[in-house]
Amino acid sequence: MTENLADYGGLRIALEAFKNTEAFVSLPHHRRKEELRKFFISYAQSWANVQTDEITKNNNLNNEHSAPFLRVNAQVVMFDEWYEAFDIRETDPMYVEPDKRLRLW
Repeated sequence: MTENLADYGGLRIALEAFKNTEAFVSLPHHRRKEELRKFFISYAQSWANVQTDEITKNNNLNNEHSAPFLRVNAQVVMFDEWYEAFDIRETDPMYVEPDKRLRLW
């Protein structure tokens, strides 16, 4: 659990820093959405990997870190900006109700 919270915290700090850059703030709204997409895609790509089923199984049993796909999917659904960037709606599979999204800060 602590590693997942650390992932959330790191992503929250990175996103807030990104949103506070002059380059982002000066963009028109429709361009901000595009830049937020790039931000989340870059985050997801940072966790891209290929591993055997054996390694995945071993990591699931012996590693305190979640599997890479969960380090992405379990985090991004907690950010309102992700819903905005990708037009995620209630009918989409990864939708999480706003009151069930993690809010630490």
